[in-house]
Amino acid sequence: MFPNDVDVSTSQDIVTLSGSVDNLLAKERAVKIAEGIRGVLGVVDRITVTPMSRPDADISKDIQAALRQDPATVAYKVSVSVQDAVVT
Repeated sequence: MFPNDVDVSTSQDIVTLSGSVDNLLAKERAVKIAEGIRGVLGVVDRITVTPMSRPDADISKDIQAALRQDPATVAYKVSVSVQDAVVT
């Protein structure tokens, strides 16, 4: 299966999305696109999010960068540790 593999089926103007994507934004975008199609009465979201594996050091670096760039957290001293993709 590809990282973003979404199947689309329709029945009586209801769209069902199923499959797997590698991030939450891709899932949300797929649902929004389906909801925006003229004639669609509803969307059943059966998409699962299966993140790609990343090294702990990369995850930690990205989290720290995001916290430094966010106006709500930039003023706080935050320690980040990552072990087996679990962030504390």
